[in-house]
Amino acid sequence: DPLTGECKGLLIEEDRTNMITYSQDFSQSDWKKYFNSSFTSNYATAPDGSQTATRLIFDGTTNGQVVQNLTGLTIGEDYIFSAWIKSDGSSTNNCLLYVNGTSTTIVPTSEWKRFHVVKTATGTSHSPLFLCSSVNSLLVWGVQFEQGSFISSNIFTNGSQVTRTPDLTEIDGTNF
Repeated sequence: DPLTGECKGLLIEEDRTNMITYSQDFSQSDWKKYFNSSFTSNYATAPDGSQTATRLIFDGTTNGQVVQNLTGLTIGEDYIFSAWIKSDGSSTNNCLLYVNGTSTTIVPTSEWKRFHVVKTATGTSHSPLFLCSSVNSLLVWGVQFEQGSFISSNIFTNGSQVTRTPDLTEIDGTNF
């Protein structure tokens, strides 16, 4: 359990690559802020207990955007854009996770929740973004963009894409 740390079983995952180059650090130039969008790094406690959650701020003058441009996608394949999001207590307005015409509404609550949107690639580059058209701010952590149609566990990045190797398990012994 990501919130309590309680063991809920064995998670076996395939290999995946987080294409976001900075999954937690919005101060890097890979993240573009448009229309008076801004951020505050290390603003709050993240789901893992660290002080690494970022506060995204939208002033409401137009459609505020925080985006990272990605290349190297395979046309026709599914990709999933996800992020852990929580209200910072300042607003309850809705925003969107948006990928080239496909979106999901973000309704931040007082608890961390992982939001996601699945997009079938229509080109070799897409730009996953946070989009908000009203005055709003929210907490964000663990941003991920990966090939696949379902969310995998977080793959943290700090300057480049990171690939997690597949989990391999083996049961051995006479009791099995």
